[in-house]
Amino acid sequence: MKKLILALGLSAATLGVSANTFKNVNSIQSFSEEGKKVEIEATKLPEKITKGIMDANKERKIVKSFQLLDAAGILVGYEVVVLNDKKEEVFKFDKNGDLKKEIITPNPNAPKETEKK
Repeated sequence: MKKLILALGLSAATLGVSANTFKNVNSIQSFSEEGKKVEIEATKLPEKITKGIMDANKERKIVKSFQLLDAAGILVGYEVVVLNDKKEEVFKFDKNGDLKKEIITPNPNAPKETEKK
């Protein structure tokens, strides 16, 4: 019986630590539930972000940029929407400018490829 109680206690403690760690790791992704997204000028982004985006592909154009704030209004990261000729990319960065997530979708304004006969 003591072993069962000890095992249950350790399991609960492990879940608590894991949940807290998961929340910290994903804090940039859950900002909308706990904070807000504020649109900013692309010129207000850290140079590390703009340089990284533009160095990877000179054809990219930053069309929207946001600061991601937690519930207390503290900066937790950035979101940048980028267009090029074929796709739209959404990048999420932490507050230090390190890339955390990239979402790629087709650019709805891209010229349609013609079918070859």
